[in-house]
Amino acid sequence: MKVKLLHGVFVAILAFVIVSLILPEVAYYLTLTFFPYQSKGDPLYFNGEIVGYKYVYMNISIKGYFNSTNPYYMSPIISEEEAIQQAYAINLSVGVPLNYLKSLVSNYSYYDLLTGKSLVNVNLLNIELLGFYKNNAKFYSYYLQGIKRIECINKTIDYQ
Repeated sequence: MKVKLLHGVFVAILAFVIVSLILPEVAYYLTLTFFPYQSKGDPLYFNGEIVGYKYVYMNISIKGYFNSTNPYYMSPIISEEEAIQQAYAINLSVGVPLNYLKSLVSNYSYYDLLTGKSLVNVNLLNIELLGFYKNNAKFYSYYLQGIKRIECINKTIDYQ
């Protein structure tokens, strides 16, 4: 009886480890290997050049841009509340009009049924900010810094 119980517990723990830890990792790397464009999401273009992909976080990480709160997972998805908080910070630190930032966040937010939250992709927000910075002389230096950072990321990470 005791042996059967221990065997059952061992099988349950092994099944848990396989299903919750090993299987997702294997699936993740298989999709990256065999379906790179599908797993990365649609390519993101700026000025006709690919600057990144929709589901791979472009860590611009400089003042004036939105950032993911979970860079460890390389996910560009954050909650709408976090994006609004970052919009206030960008407004205070850089001077981008708050109305523009709020409308940008609301234009790109979507409701996720799985989490029950409104979410935003910061890559899409940052692509729009690049255009805003490029077309406004007051903010042109932030455009140059953002492009330089994206070029640096694209040189160190093979997106193709």
